[in-house]
Order: sequence, then C-alpha cells, then structure tokens
Amino acid sequence: MMNNLFKIHSSALFFVAILFLIGCGTTVPFRVNQTALKQIQRVAVLSLTVPTQILFREDPRYRQRGALLWSLINLRKSEELSANPKEAATIAHHHFASQLNMMGLPFTVMSQEEMLKNGALLEVAKKFPLPNYDIKRPSWWERLFPINRVVAGISPDFLPTFGLIKHWEMGANFKQLVRFRSLITEITKILKVDGVIIISDGGYSFACNGCVYNSGLISTNSAFNVALLNTKGRKILDLSDYFVDTGVNAQLVEGKIKPEDYLKLYQGHGVKMAKIFAHRFKINMLLRTRNKSY
Repeated sequence: MMNNLFKIHSSALFFVAILFLIGCGTTVPFRVNQTALKQIQRVAVLSLTVPTQILFREDPRYRQRGALLWSLINLRKSEELSANPKEAATIAHHHFASQLNMMGLPFTVMSQEEMLKNGALLEVAKKFPLPNYDIKRPSWWERLFPINRVVAGISPDFLPTFGLIKHWEMGANFKQLVRFRSLITEITKILKVDGVIIISDGGYSFACNGCVYNSGLISTNSAFNVALLNTKGRKILDLSDYFVDTGVNAQLVEGKIKPEDYLKLYQGHGVKMAKIFAHRFKINMLLRTRNKSY
C-alpha cells in the first residue's frame, strides 16, 4: 500500500516539475551557437515588428496598461497621440541598423538605405502574407501546453512581416511560419549577406511615468526579442530584453506632442535597442572567452 502511494506521489511530483519547467523555465536571456556565429561576416536587419497600436504602458513587459498611469492620462485624451506604428517601426529599424554598425561587433550591418535600393528584396517581401500570416495550426501538444505563438504586428513596408512573439521573454519561434526557411535563404542570396536579424518588439509603447494632468516628459519603452539566423533560416542567436525610457524625451502638453517629436522618440528607440543588444552580445562573448581560458 505504502509503495503504491509512493509511486503515485512520485508521479504527481514529476508531472508538477515538468509543468513548472515549461511555465517558468522558458526565459531566454541569451542563447548563441558559437560555431555558426563565426561564419557571420555581414547581416541585414530583415524585420522589426511592432504592435498595431502604440499606447502608454507603465511596464512594457505586460500588455495591460497600469492603473495609476491610466488615471493620470485619461483614455479619451491619450488617443490624441497620433502614433503611426509603421513609421515607428521604419525609423527604429533605420537607427537600430546604423547604431549597431558603430558598436564594434564582429559583423557589419547593411544599412536601411542599401536595402531600399534593392528592388528584388521589395518583390520578395511581398510574397510573405500580410497581415494574415500563413501560420500552421497548433498541434494537440501545443494546445495543451503554453507555447510562444505569433500574433499580428506591423513592420516597415519594404520588409517581410513575421508577426509579434506573444511571450517576448520566451525567445523567437519561427516554426509556425510556413515557407519561412526557404524565404530566408532566398533573401540572404539577394542581399548577399551571411545572416539576418529579426526583431519582435511587442513592448513598443510610450512611457510617461511622471506625467500629471496629461502633461510631462514622455519617452518610449520596449520588451523585445532579437534573433540572428543563418542563410538556411536556422537560429544561431536569441536574445530577449526590455527597457523603460530611452533617455530621449519629448514634452507632452495636454495629451499632445509636436509632430517632429515623434521622429525623435522613434530614433531614440532604435538606438537604445541596438546599444542593449551590443552590450549583451559583448558581455556574453567575454564570459565565454574567459570560461575557455580556465
């Protein structure tokens, strides 16, 4: 009798442990294939996807708006911020790529201007379904356990849109996307690069934690994932991170900012994201080098 009870309890504990690992052990702070990374000399930022609406959030890691901020910036007036998600993605993409090129990484990054001049890329980008992504139906296993699904998002016009990662901290998941690897192979040949960077920024939002009566200094937040893939569409680097406030601010007055200030905020967003990515990359490489020396 006692043996049977022990077996039952052991099985139950094992099942709980599995659930715990699936639910809590999925955060991807930094994962890299060191061998494959050595083959990367030049990359292109193939996509930067943002939410369909850029709203205010106290914490970019969560979808809900904070109750305190919601009381200070009321719903009707906050909608007066005419944020254009496509413009936000395009400007952030430009400054992410240009800033990353100045960070001393072991690979160079193709500029947005160079990508725009490539007519073949523009044609291939149209092949990827937008906005209804060609996503495989989840299996029974995926329905039973939480997985990192892809949801709708917006990218620059001249780039493919791969959607937003629903759980930014879990890492990139491209297995759901039909024809994904063949598309990556085709694009890397067109651009003559060794790899592509795909960014999902589901936490792209406005930050105004010190605002009072619809006025104050605002900035942008982010909870993002950056994936680096080789020419075969295989992931060789995966990084998830977030930031609150870029340090670049604009003045919010009675729920409005100057049109030119949007550009400044979007630029600062791309630069901040690139700096975080480069810093994490360098720290990770340094730690790996030191570990090898012992």
